[in-house]
Amino acid sequence: MAAKLKKQEKKRENPGKETMTIFLQYVTVLLTCLIVTILPLALKDGYYQIGDFKFKVYQYIMTGGMVVIGLLLVLYAIFALKDTEWKKLPSSCSVTDYFVIAYLLLTLISYLINAEYRSENLMGYPGWYMGLFAQLTFGFLYFVVSRFGKDYKITLALFAAAALLTYIFAILHRMLIDPLHTYDGIDPYYYNFLSTLGQSSWYSGFLCSFLPFAMGLYMVSKNRTLHILSGIFTMTGFISLVSQNSDSAYFAMAGTFMLLLFIAVREAIWIRRLCELAFGIFAGGKIMRLLLVISPNEYLFTGEQTKLDQISYFIIFDQKSWIMVVLLALLWIPFFMMEKKNTYKERPLRIIRNVIYGLFLICVLAAAMILYLGAKGKFSEQTLYAFSKMPYLVWHNAWGNGRGFTWSMTWTMIREFSPLKLLLGVGPDGYANYGLACYGETIRAAWGNNVLTNAHNEWLNMIINGGLMGGAAYLGIFLSSMIRYVKNSRQEAFTIAFAACIASYVFHNVFCYQEVLCTPFLFLLMGIGEYCLREQRKTES
Repeated sequence: MAAKLKKQEKKRENPGKETMTIFLQYVTVLLTCLIVTILPLALKDGYYQIGDFKFKVYQYIMTGGMVVIGLLLVLYAIFALKDTEWKKLPSSCSVTDYFVIAYLLLTLISYLINAEYRSENLMGYPGWYMGLFAQLTFGFLYFVVSRFGKDYKITLALFAAAALLTYIFAILHRMLIDPLHTYDGIDPYYYNFLSTLGQSSWYSGFLCSFLPFAMGLYMVSKNRTLHILSGIFTMTGFISLVSQNSDSAYFAMAGTFMLLLFIAVREAIWIRRLCELAFGIFAGGKIMRLLLVISPNEYLFTGEQTKLDQISYFIIFDQKSWIMVVLLALLWIPFFMMEKKNTYKERPLRIIRNVIYGLFLICVLAAAMILYLGAKGKFSEQTLYAFSKMPYLVWHNAWGNGRGFTWSMTWTMIREFSPLKLLLGVGPDGYANYGLACYGETIRAAWGNNVLTNAHNEWLNMIINGGLMGGAAYLGIFLSSMIRYVKNSRQEAFTIAFAACIASYVFHNVFCYQEVLCTPFLFLLMGIGEYCLREQRKTES
């Protein structure tokens, strides 16, 4: 009791700091709620220059939020100055905190030393706008939310509501039902655009930024209501996932399932629910097929740009996909029985899990080797013809919707970098300007009047923009967060939901890029996860 009174007395010693903390918590939740609702849902003039519009929305929200929070932080610092324990300050920061700080400093240095691109790199290339401003806002979001995100449950609830709406609009669009009137008067080519988010790759980036969170909650939640709600949300997301027409989303799901599998083997109920999630993807395809029978989409299969990708076509229309539905249903039964009879053994499942990881790694390495040897002309025509049955195993400029050329061009840039640029890059979002300045003729020969804005692989793109040092710091943010959430899941299982989002993002953006409809949300989620870890440490101490 005496210790408690002493603690309360200590709190009353600095009422100014406590007052500023409350204000910062209120403004932080307001800022995050605006981002997760207005940014994904806002529309103006349909899909016309939607990328520019979305960034302006983000820019206005973040600029206002940064000004207000910045002023409050100054007052907070003034009040907190007298009782700050400076010696303990470094130890209060996590590994992820240090990676974020390192990345922001390296990004600023890269921006400053690349004087020839400085004006363009401030906001970034038009249409993408991932310049210095965006990078600083990502770090700002992370730190503010991780320190003052007390009301994060409100943010997550509103995020789920807004995301669910976008999924429903996307499903309706795939049925050519357009309550938003975004298809009015546009060329059928743009029927590949979806919901309130635009092109399919931008939509898949948003879809895969939060859907894995719901998947993680569904798997580990002990609260029945939360389990049911996350299940409804996840199933809606799966129906949209299988019809959104972007291969990147499936790679993101592969990363998500690999991450969830890592901890699912701990308990029978978790591995059983993981089977339900896998079943849900294929069941979602069958539901989408039924919806397309009710409201057919004649444009989905006309023209090269509006055809479904092969994986989506298989899940929705191929009769052989029913085999997966049946197999997953059968696989679910023994785990259900073990759960009910309390006969589940973790060790055998750990072995199976590790075998799956090994096979996955072997497949990835084998595919990479086949692509490399094929690009070097080491295969006969007969062998190449055999591999052509799987289009992703034959390397050429058009591979991966043009990523064959893009990645080759990016690798050429990296190989020909000066030592300084290899370390620190060409500046935030400097890919397009640097590429046009140094390799313009080659790029125009392949892309014509279109601009190659980025590497279409975020991790390669980061080496161009931030160099090896900036790229390493950036990747360190995600990997350190993910590892810490997985480790903490033994104490608080729900933190695996944050780790699932990171795994999804890392895998998704092997084929995609930073953009305003996914990257800010991930930094926000990592900030919430960090806040939860910090609060847990306070409780334990």
